[in-house]
Amino acid sequence: MSSFSTPTKHESITELLAERISQGAYLHGQLPGERALAIELGVSYLTVRKATKQLLKDGLLARTPKGRLMPCASQESQKRGPQIGLLVDTIPEVSMSAWLNDLDAVVKAKNGTLRLISYSHETDPRVFEALDAELDGLVIVYRYELSPLLRDRLIQNRHRVVSLWFDMTAMGIPSIETAPAHFVSKAVDHLKSLGHKRVDFLCASDRDTVLCNRIHYWQQAVNHYQLQGELFEQLPKRRQSSALSAYDLAMDLHANGKLAQMTSVVCATSSMAVGFQRACHEVGLIVGRDISVVGYGELDVAQMSVPSITTVRPGPRTPLLEQGLDWILSPDNDDQKPLYINSVDVDLFIGESTAPAPNK
Repeated sequence: MSSFSTPTKHESITELLAERISQGAYLHGQLPGERALAIELGVSYLTVRKATKQLLKDGLLARTPKGRLMPCASQESQKRGPQIGLLVDTIPEVSMSAWLNDLDAVVKAKNGTLRLISYSHETDPRVFEALDAELDGLVIVYRYELSPLLRDRLIQNRHRVVSLWFDMTAMGIPSIETAPAHFVSKAVDHLKSLGHKRVDFLCASDRDTVLCNRIHYWQQAVNHYQLQGELFEQLPKRRQSSALSAYDLAMDLHANGKLAQMTSVVCATSSMAVGFQRACHEVGLIVGRDISVVGYGELDVAQMSVPSITTVRPGPRTPLLEQGLDWILSPDNDDQKPLYINSVDVDLFIGESTAPAPNK
């Protein structure tokens, strides 16, 4: 006969709450009330009451003068690793899931916990709440223009903030980028090597600093090689994906006769390249024969598209995220340089979407 027994409900809840406490789940100090916990966990109030009584006895919980439960500070500080937040838009880039997975692995390697915090617009109070949260560090993806108030708050918290994709080094905030904008020159160079004398650029999204830089370096490369090229851009409709916006822009170019004049185009992102390719398909243009298309980043998107999209391949994320986390956790991070944490070399993934220039 087995000597093992099934834990009771209150023992299971005790174990669950103890694990949450050890992982720093209650970042703002206080736990929900016992009745709220009972509703959340689907058990009776008395079951939760027994569990919290045991945790109080074990020294994992303490009561405030007002009777609220909170993690015991000594226990929490002994057991928990770094608590890192990731602040992202509620409609993130396609590639954000890969960044999330890699950052989670880097934080766990430090015995820490990653908290995902989302915001929906540039004045969302959750952005400020994230800066006020009891976190050891905050990794942010913020694509909007910074208000003076937010800029000041970020500078005040610069010792524990790292920016993804958007350069905030002028504010003393380390910034990570796996595919710096100047590597767009490799896309132009590739198309030139295929005999293209015209390389256009398509941007179907609001211009943030990242996209502005890609446009700048495309123009610089086109001028350097003495090629022809035109910038085509269009603001997306509210909450419209960049792929659909690029599709709409390409269809507009077809309607006014400009699409037929193009031989090659660099799209600001690989998602935009997907939308552009779809429009080409619908109007009878064969990508990789009649027109060459290059994307930027989002390697999974580029590889899985039909035809596969030649794209600027981002460098590895993990080493850069490790540098960013080390910067946050270092006590003397004021003296650490450089603040710009980027891939030093980036190459092209050559897909099926590029080919020698057609005779037009």
